Amino acid sequence: MKIRTHLTVPLFAAAAMTFSTASAQHTPPPDDIRAPEIRRDALVGVTVVPRPGERIDDATVLLRDGLVEAIGTDLDVPAGYRVRILDDHFVYPGFIDPAVVRSAGGLLDQAKSGAGSHWNDRIVPQVDMRDTTTIDAGGRKALREQGFTIAQVLPQNGILRGRGAVVMLGDRDIDARPLSEDGMLFAAFETGGWGGSYPGSKMGAIALLRQTFAEAEWHARNRAMYLDDTDGMEPPEQSDALDALQDATGGGQIVVFDAASELDVLRAARIIDEYGLNGAVLGSGMEFRRAREIAETGLPVITPLKFPKAPEVKDPYTADRVTLRELQTWKHATSNPRRLLEAGVPVAFTTHRLDSPGSFHASVRKTIEAGLGADEALACITTRPARMLGIEDVAGTIRSGGMANLVVMDGEIFEDGSNIREVWVAGRRSEVKVPTPFPLGGEFDVMVSGEVLEDLEASIDRDKKRLAIGLKKTEEETPEEAEDADAETDGVDADPTEEIDDEKPAREDPISGTWDCEIEIPNMGGLPVTLTFILDENDLVTGGMSSDMFSAELGGRFNRTASTLEVSMSMEGGPGA
Repeated sequence: MKIRTHLTVPLFAAAAMTFSTASAQHTPPPDDIRAPEIRRDALVGVTVVPRPGERIDDATVLLRDGLVEAIGTDLDVPAGYRVRILDDHFVYPGFIDPAVVRSAGGLLDQAKSGAGSHWNDRIVPQVDMRDTTTIDAGGRKALREQGFTIAQVLPQNGILRGRGAVVMLGDRDIDARPLSEDGMLFAAFETGGWGGSYPGSKMGAIALLRQTFAEAEWHARNRAMYLDDTDGMEPPEQSDALDALQDATGGGQIVVFDAASELDVLRAARIIDEYGLNGAVLGSGMEFRRAREIAETGLPVITPLKFPKAPEVKDPYTADRVTLRELQTWKHATSNPRRLLEAGVPVAFTTHRLDSPGSFHASVRKTIEAGLGADEALACITTRPARMLGIEDVAGTIRSGGMANLVVMDGEIFEDGSNIREVWVAGRRSEVKVPTPFPLGGEFDVMVSGEVLEDLEASIDRDKKRLAIGLKKTEEETPEEAEDADAETDGVDADPTEEIDDEKPAREDPISGTWDCEIEIPNMGGLPVTLTFILDENDLVTGGMSSDMFSAELGGRFNRTASTLEVSMSMEGGPGA
């Protein structure tokens, strides 16, 4: 039986959408005849995932003037629509990042010293990110390439830092406008550090936060009394900073705390509870350590996906310095989202704290490998952040009348090998260039002058684009061999006059030079490759790899202790480069 799905609504149903004009300059009229912009598109033959857990196969999606006009499995494409045949492609709701942190620029300076400013220059809640350029074109492109179509941009500096702006990540500056007036108030336990300005400690930052919220409540009462009866009362002192907190102290604005640790989440929860705030938390990724206590606060957590690297344990000396806490953190950090959701904590993902947005999808896949369901992961970047930001009526799902924010992929989301091909923001398409996969991978012998060196091995990690050359790993020493070695040294006294050489190995350069290699590729034969290495005084390595098939830039480090070379590769060109 064929299931027929056909959803359509009049376009005026999207009237619930609200666009802020707080910062946008009104578009001037054109100098000439306005060129018509036809925004009518049809995506045909796609698999649509309108929301996590739902799926419509062999569907058609009609887009008109920035909105989704209809979704169906048996739709006729009206005349005048640009048709895109996208068989074997998947369409997902545009992703939403609820916490992109950026500098407020000149707004911050004005808030610190302008009329009505607070006596402490870390209290700047009057900063409003709608009044500045939030994310430049390059930043928006980097987020779009990961599938993000909307982001909340939060101010970077201060204790009470100001109001965020929920903006669309369109290509043109004119399209990167605020979507809502309900940005969150951003707070943090920022300190001046030793010898800096007050507060110099986290305890001082908490005290200043509590004092400021109490002052804001008092200021609101004082102003209300004066407006109710001015007779015999002096006008309240101008305080733009305290006025900017009225929405938050009244519960109408969400206050999101930047929690640098799992304990900061609990500290923020106590302040939120004390002043009756509507709260949320931008986490550290370590919340799994106190998942039960955090769940009891009832606060949603915006979770970063920057995970610790594997501890260095290549030799006994470095391994001895690795603590049990470090090992446990490394092992369990990727399970943080799953553990929070299992405890009942609302979770949304963010690219914040990542070195670059480009590693976002790889990080999500790590959480899935740690037990998080793919539908849950999708919800963490669509429906949940939309609900947190109060825009669930227009974004976070694909539905008739909603914004045409879409992500088109050539495979199922979060699967290895799946790539984002297109991102639609308010019905405008941006093509995403798929990175050229590195052509080589696997383990190889090291050959010099036609002779294979048995004590060396080489490997290329295709996904990480990393070349490693080092001593071949040997089997671990057996207990019997260890006993024999101990027996050989029994009864031998050390010469107390003998000096122990603790100096570093001589700074020889076994790396620099040009190496002509041949890599044996199954079913293809030998591929001549030229490697060029340059070793600097800090043991950093630069160079290149070239062949008839490709070329790549190399950069890494030579480990003298382990006698290994590990470099990353950046593709310069494809076949024939």
